[in-house]
Amino acid sequence: MEDTSESNPVESGQTPQSAAPVAGPDPEENRYQAVREAIAAQQNPQRSWLRNLGILLVSLVLFFQLGLLKWGLDAMGAILLVVVVHEAGHWLAMKAFGYRNVQMFFIPLIGAAVAGRGHRVAAWKEAVVSLCGPLPGIIVGCILMILHMFVETPALLRLGAVFLALNLLNLLPIRPLDGGRFVHQVLFSRNRYVEMVANILMAGVLLLIALALGSVLFGILGFLQIMSVRQSFRMATAAEHLRKEWSGSRAGGEDAPPLDSAQGEDIPENLLRPIVDWITQNMPGPMKPKAMADVALQLWNRIAVSPPGIGATALLLWVAAMGYVLPLGAFVTIGVWRALNNPVTQQIVEEKADDGTVLYKQQVRILDRLQCEIELSDNRQLYHGRHVRYYPDGTLYEEGQWADGLRTGPWTVHDPNGAMTAQAWFEAGRPVRWRYREGNDWIEHRWEDLSAEWVKYYEWHMANPKGPVAGKTSGLLRPPSDPNTAPEDVTRSLSESTIYRVNSE
Repeated sequence: MEDTSESNPVESGQTPQSAAPVAGPDPEENRYQAVREAIAAQQNPQRSWLRNLGILLVSLVLFFQLGLLKWGLDAMGAILLVVVVHEAGHWLAMKAFGYRNVQMFFIPLIGAAVAGRGHRVAAWKEAVVSLCGPLPGIIVGCILMILHMFVETPALLRLGAVFLALNLLNLLPIRPLDGGRFVHQVLFSRNRYVEMVANILMAGVLLLIALALGSVLFGILGFLQIMSVRQSFRMATAAEHLRKEWSGSRAGGEDAPPLDSAQGEDIPENLLRPIVDWITQNMPGPMKPKAMADVALQLWNRIAVSPPGIGATALLLWVAAMGYVLPLGAFVTIGVWRALNNPVTQQIVEEKADDGTVLYKQQVRILDRLQCEIELSDNRQLYHGRHVRYYPDGTLYEEGQWADGLRTGPWTVHDPNGAMTAQAWFEAGRPVRWRYREGNDWIEHRWEDLSAEWVKYYEWHMANPKGPVAGKTSGLLRPPSDPNTAPEDVTRSLSESTIYRVNSE
């Protein structure tokens, strides 16, 4: 009789010798799955705020310490303030538009940056993020420059100049600056050929700047830009092809859903596979899943995000143009205001000394702030006595003595911090010797070191004693603080001086 019962190989202890073969893991499917997981990890990063804060503080300390060694405390303080305001604008805009893992960090001797994950963010939002760094700094710089008209403080003027200089530079349409990213998002991303030409031109500009300034940093940026042109064009071409594949018909006659129907940030499954295949075939060398995920997300952003519409583009370009118009308007306002208010005034005043004698002094004021005071002879015709000139904030700039309209004795020049930077000794208007500071060293000169042009310059002044009523051509003129300056440059700078020229008419 035939036995038709089935035995359990596990229960019976038998080992199946003729089981059907099981298919092994599919390498392609494993690759797709690894890229999916890497994309999910990037879109949902697990980083603590404590780690981000640590990176910010450590990079800030390095940035400040190295900058302090290179630029000094005053300049470093101004640069740090400008950088913080600039990057805070980016940070706030990115947070407002839903970027993930937004993090600020400093780059020693270069600046700072804000990083964040924002997939399928509308192009106009990306453009706004680019503008939210330089524009607030430009506005602050304009306010400081205008405020300086009413509060004559050199610190305001210097800080305003740093705000404007760094942010206007950053607004230039050159990648990787904010202005370069802005014009790419608004204009160049519309066509792959336009994008390629723009990238080549930007690289050329960076290399020219590097040659003109002797800057290694700009040279590196230009080289990296050139190296990225080919890969950027290939990605733009792939994105255009994949966009058409997604929007058109697929193999087998099945229609793809509209691109806008893709939900959230996730790359649709039937588009992820062509993207991964393209990366595998076109990117150099074997790539790890994380690197492939980076490229896949870049391609997905190119495919899924369209450039701004005509109205949004016009508005964004107008806002960006205001970044250049505002400083120009501020400078025009300052110039017109100064011309209308004529802030420079000169007068002769009388003061009684402790012994009862009367002293006559010429005073020069700017915006009613005393800038220069010179004692006069009894007949008020010539300069005779102490000479003092101040910085706008009242700090001593220059000090010396006059005797019958000629310089005499030691004269000193000081920097805004009060440190002496130059000193000269005169006898009857003739400089006997002088010295000026270069770093921690003093460079000495003598009368014999002067060129024939300089000797003629001083002899002319010795033959024409100075005073408040000496007339236009022989009024008080400031001698050069740097004896190495070419005489023609000194004459030109003196002719433009208003504080030291007295009109007797």
